[in-house]
Amino acid sequence: MFLKPFAVRSNSQIKSCEKSEKQLLNSFYDQYELDPTNILEIFKTKDVHRLKVITSSEIKVNIYKFGNIPLIIENEKERLPTVYLLWHLPNLLPHFKVHENLVSVLMKGADLMLPGVVTDGPILPYTFNKIEKGVLCCISTTSNRAPIAIGHTAMSNYDMYMSAGKGKAVSVFHVMGDHVWYVSKFKFPLLYHLTVTNYPITTWINHNLFN
Repeated sequence: MFLKPFAVRSNSQIKSCEKSEKQLLNSFYDQYELDPTNILEIFKTKDVHRLKVITSSEIKVNIYKFGNIPLIIENEKERLPTVYLLWHLPNLLPHFKVHENLVSVLMKGADLMLPGVVTDGPILPYTFNKIEKGVLCCISTTSNRAPIAIGHTAMSNYDMYMSAGKGKAVSVFHVMGDHVWYVSKFKFPLLYHLTVTNYPITTWINHNLFN
Protein backbone atom coordinates (compact mmCIF):
# COMPACT_ATOMS: atom_id res chain seq x y z
CA MET A 1 0.00 0.00 0.00
CA PHE A 2 2.83 2.39 0.79
CA LEU A 3 5.47 1.48 -1.78
CA LYS A 4 4.49 4.50 -3.87
CA PRO A 5 4.63 8.06 -2.50
CA PHE A 6 1.49 9.30 -0.78
CA ALA A 7 0.08 12.81 -0.53
CA VAL A 8 0.17 14.42 2.91
CA ARG A 9 -3.04 16.40 3.41
CA SER A 10 -2.06 17.71 6.83
CA ASN A 11 0.58 17.29 9.51
CA SER A 12 -0.62 18.49 12.89
CA GLN A 13 0.81 18.17 16.36
CA ILE A 14 -1.34 16.54 19.03
CA LYS A 15 -0.90 17.75 22.57
CA SER A 16 -0.48 15.04 25.18
CA CYS A 17 -3.46 16.40 27.09
CA GLU A 18 -5.81 16.16 24.11
CA LYS A 19 -8.54 13.53 24.12
CA SER A 20 -7.62 12.37 20.63
CA GLU A 21 -4.24 10.97 21.75
CA LYS A 22 -5.76 9.24 24.77
CA GLN A 23 -8.55 7.81 22.63
CA LEU A 24 -6.01 6.60 20.06
CA LEU A 25 -3.91 4.76 22.63
CA ASN A 26 -6.95 3.41 24.48
CA SER A 27 -8.41 2.09 21.22
CA PHE A 28 -5.07 0.58 20.22
CA TYR A 29 -4.62 -1.14 23.57
CA ASP A 30 -8.22 -2.39 23.51
CA GLN A 31 -7.92 -3.70 19.95
CA TYR A 32 -4.85 -5.77 20.81
CA GLU A 33 -5.89 -6.61 24.37
CA LEU A 34 -2.87 -4.94 25.94
CA ASP A 35 -2.59 -3.87 29.56
CA PRO A 36 -3.71 -0.20 29.61
CA THR A 37 -1.73 0.42 32.81
CA ASN A 38 1.52 -0.55 31.10
CA ILE A 39 2.06 2.18 28.52
CA LEU A 40 5.17 1.66 26.39
CA GLU A 41 7.97 4.16 26.88
CA ILE A 42 7.94 4.99 23.16
CA PHE A 43 4.43 6.43 23.59
CA LYS A 44 5.53 8.67 26.47
CA THR A 45 6.52 11.72 24.47
CA LYS A 46 5.02 15.16 24.02
CA ASP A 47 6.07 15.18 20.37
CA VAL A 48 3.07 13.50 18.74
CA HIS A 49 1.95 14.27 15.19
CA ARG A 50 -0.94 13.06 13.06
CA LEU A 51 -0.35 12.89 9.32
CA LYS A 52 -3.49 12.67 7.21
CA VAL A 53 -2.44 11.08 3.93
CA ILE A 54 -3.95 9.75 0.72
CA THR A 55 -2.20 6.74 -0.79
CA SER A 56 -1.52 6.24 -4.49
CA SER A 57 -4.67 4.10 -4.62
CA GLU A 58 -6.65 7.01 -3.07
CA ILE A 59 -7.11 5.42 0.35
CA LYS A 60 -7.25 7.86 3.27
CA VAL A 61 -5.27 6.92 6.37
CA ASN A 62 -3.77 8.62 9.38
CA ILE A 63 -0.18 8.00 10.41
CA TYR A 64 0.75 8.80 14.01
CA LYS A 65 4.32 9.74 14.85
CA PHE A 66 5.64 9.62 18.39
CA GLY A 67 8.99 11.35 18.73
CA ASN A 68 9.37 11.46 14.93
CA ILE A 69 8.85 7.70 14.62
CA PRO A 70 5.70 6.42 12.83
CA LEU A 71 4.13 3.89 15.19
CA ILE A 72 0.43 3.58 14.34
CA ILE A 73 -1.45 3.55 11.03
CA GLU A 74 -5.17 4.27 11.32
CA ASN A 75 -7.81 3.53 8.71
CA GLU A 76 -11.59 3.43 8.91
CA LYS A 77 -11.66 -0.06 10.43
CA GLU A 78 -8.65 -0.47 12.70
CA ARG A 79 -5.39 0.83 14.10
CA LEU A 80 -2.35 -0.98 12.79
CA PRO A 81 1.17 -1.13 14.22
CA THR A 82 4.11 -0.17 12.05
CA VAL A 83 7.26 -2.25 11.77
CA TYR A 84 8.91 0.17 14.20
CA LEU A 85 6.26 -0.50 16.84
CA LEU A 86 6.45 -4.26 16.38
CA TRP A 87 10.14 -4.11 17.27
CA HIS A 88 8.90 -3.20 20.74
CA LEU A 89 6.00 -5.67 20.65
CA PRO A 90 7.39 -8.61 18.65
CA ASN A 91 4.74 -11.01 19.92
CA LEU A 92 1.76 -8.75 19.25
CA LEU A 93 0.76 -10.47 16.00
CA PRO A 94 0.91 -13.98 14.56
CA HIS A 95 4.06 -14.22 12.48
CA PHE A 96 5.39 -16.11 9.50
CA LYS A 97 9.09 -16.86 9.06
CA VAL A 98 11.03 -16.50 5.82
CA HIS A 99 14.65 -16.84 4.78
CA GLU A 100 16.65 -13.62 4.57
CA ASN A 101 16.90 -13.73 0.78
CA LEU A 102 13.16 -13.00 0.58
CA VAL A 103 13.43 -9.70 2.44
CA SER A 104 14.55 -7.78 -0.65
CA VAL A 105 11.71 -9.37 -2.65
CA LEU A 106 9.12 -8.24 -0.10
CA MET A 107 10.65 -4.76 -0.02
CA LYS A 108 10.02 -4.50 -3.77
CA GLY A 109 6.29 -5.01 -3.28
CA ALA A 110 5.75 -8.74 -3.44
CA ASP A 111 3.22 -10.51 -1.27
CA LEU A 112 4.36 -13.55 0.70
CA MET A 113 3.67 -16.79 -1.12
CA LEU A 114 3.33 -20.11 0.70
CA PRO A 115 6.47 -21.66 -0.84
CA GLY A 116 8.46 -18.86 0.84
CA VAL A 117 7.14 -19.60 4.34
CA VAL A 118 9.55 -21.54 6.54
CA THR A 119 7.99 -24.23 8.74
CA ASP A 120 9.35 -27.05 10.87
CA GLY A 121 7.66 -29.61 8.64
CA PRO A 122 4.86 -29.99 6.09
CA ILE A 123 1.94 -27.58 6.43
CA LEU A 124 -0.82 -29.19 8.47
CA PRO A 125 -4.28 -27.88 9.47
CA TYR A 126 -2.83 -26.64 12.77
CA THR A 127 0.65 -25.48 11.65
CA PHE A 128 -0.26 -21.81 12.09
CA ASN A 129 -2.57 -22.26 15.09
CA LYS A 130 -5.60 -22.63 12.81
CA ILE A 131 -5.33 -19.00 11.74
CA GLU A 132 -8.21 -17.67 9.64
CA LYS A 133 -8.20 -15.63 6.45
CA GLY A 134 -7.89 -11.85 6.84
CA VAL A 135 -6.03 -11.93 10.15
CA LEU A 136 -3.45 -9.21 10.76
CA CYS A 137 0.02 -10.77 10.91
CA CYS A 138 3.69 -9.99 10.47
CA ILE A 139 6.70 -11.48 8.73
CA SER A 140 10.16 -12.03 10.20
CA THR A 141 13.25 -13.96 9.17
CA THR A 142 14.57 -17.24 10.49
CA SER A 143 17.61 -15.44 11.90
CA ASN A 144 15.92 -12.37 13.37
CA ARG A 145 12.61 -12.11 15.24
CA ALA A 146 12.26 -8.41 14.38
CA PRO A 147 9.30 -8.10 11.95
CA ILE A 148 10.11 -6.69 8.54
CA ALA A 149 6.59 -6.59 7.06
CA ILE A 150 2.93 -6.52 8.08
CA GLY A 151 -0.13 -7.76 6.23
CA HIS A 152 -3.26 -9.92 6.35
CA THR A 153 -3.47 -13.65 5.82
CA ALA A 154 -4.65 -14.38 2.28
CA MET A 155 -6.13 -17.75 3.24
CA SER A 156 -6.89 -19.76 6.35
CA ASN A 157 -4.56 -22.35 7.84
CA TYR A 158 -6.86 -25.08 6.55
CA ASP A 159 -6.82 -23.63 3.02
CA MET A 160 -3.03 -23.43 3.19
CA TYR A 161 -3.01 -27.12 4.04
CA MET A 162 -5.46 -27.97 1.26
CA SER A 163 -3.52 -25.92 -1.31
CA ALA A 164 -0.53 -28.24 -0.93
CA GLY A 165 1.81 -25.38 -0.10
CA LYS A 166 0.87 -23.22 -3.09
CA GLY A 167 -0.72 -19.80 -3.35
CA LYS A 168 -0.54 -16.53 -1.44
CA ALA A 169 -0.01 -16.66 2.33
CA VAL A 170 0.07 -12.96 3.27
CA SER A 171 -1.10 -9.83 1.47
CA VAL A 172 1.51 -7.28 2.55
CA PHE A 173 0.51 -3.65 3.10
CA HIS A 174 3.51 -2.24 5.02
CA VAL A 175 7.14 -3.28 4.73
CA MET A 176 10.50 -2.04 5.92
CA GLY A 177 11.78 0.55 3.45
CA ASP A 178 8.39 1.77 2.16
CA HIS A 179 7.13 5.35 2.45
CA VAL A 180 5.65 4.87 5.93
CA TRP A 181 9.07 3.64 7.02
CA TYR A 182 10.66 6.83 5.70
CA VAL A 183 8.20 9.10 7.47
CA SER A 184 10.80 8.83 10.23
CA LYS A 185 13.66 11.29 9.95
CA PHE A 186 15.97 8.43 10.90
CA LYS A 187 17.05 6.26 7.98
CA PHE A 188 18.12 2.94 9.45
CA PRO A 189 20.75 1.26 7.28
CA LEU A 190 20.33 -2.11 8.99
CA LEU A 191 17.70 -4.21 10.68
CA TYR A 192 19.01 -4.57 14.20
CA HIS A 193 18.82 -7.96 15.82
CA LEU A 194 15.89 -8.90 18.01
CA THR A 195 15.37 -12.11 19.93
CA VAL A 196 12.54 -13.25 22.15
CA THR A 197 14.50 -13.21 25.42
CA ASN A 198 16.76 -10.23 24.77
CA TYR A 199 15.80 -6.97 23.12
CA PRO A 200 18.94 -5.16 21.96
CA ILE A 201 16.99 -3.52 19.16
CA THR A 202 14.68 -1.70 21.59
CA THR A 203 17.68 -0.71 23.67
CA TRP A 204 19.27 0.73 20.53
CA ILE A 205 16.10 2.57 19.51
CA ASN A 206 15.55 4.08 22.95
CA HIS A 207 19.18 5.18 23.18
CA ASN A 208 19.51 6.59 19.67
CA LEU A 209 16.05 7.89 18.87
CA PHE A 210 14.32 8.88 22.07
CA ASN A 211 17.20 10.44 24.04
